[in-house]
Amino acid sequence: MKRGQEEVTGFIMIVIVVAVIGVIVLSLALRDTGHVQTSSSEVSQFLESVIYTTTSCSVQPPAFLSVAELMIACRSTPLQQCGEQGVCNALNSTLHAIIAASMKTGNERALKGQKLAVDYRPRIGNAESLLQITAGNCSRDSVGGDYVLPDTRGGGTIITTLKLCS
Repeated sequence: MKRGQEEVTGFIMIVIVVAVIGVIVLSLALRDTGHVQTSSSEVSQFLESVIYTTTSCSVQPPAFLSVAELMIACRSTPLQQCGEQGVCNALNSTLHAIIAASMKTGNERALKGQKLAVDYRPRIGNAESLLQITAGNCSRDSVGGDYVLPDTRGGGTIITTLKLCS
């Protein structure tokens, strides 16, 4: 009888250890990290429509550049003039205007903040930031998307990323 009691006691100890490990793993899996970022096809589609928006910038009148063409020009010929301002300034002001008109942010609104980044990634080497626009507070959950534009002049890619924070 003593041997049977030892086996039962050992079995109970194993069950308790497995249960404790299971509770620890479950609590770690369900723990709130405080920041959730998800990808959204709607945000990516919004970026695509922004990229192909015609701007008021004209390098060779009467042809007006799209946002995509401004991005490529800002990367390859940043000193090029577009009317009274440079192409990078025109890109910055155009994107500011589009984002401000499309998405209002604030503490009393559902959308608390937003971050727009335009980066150039060459085939070889490090990424280069072309533009960053931040509005509001992006410290909690967010929904994001991106759009990849091939740089026909430089051979790399221009990646536009938008993060909307709630």
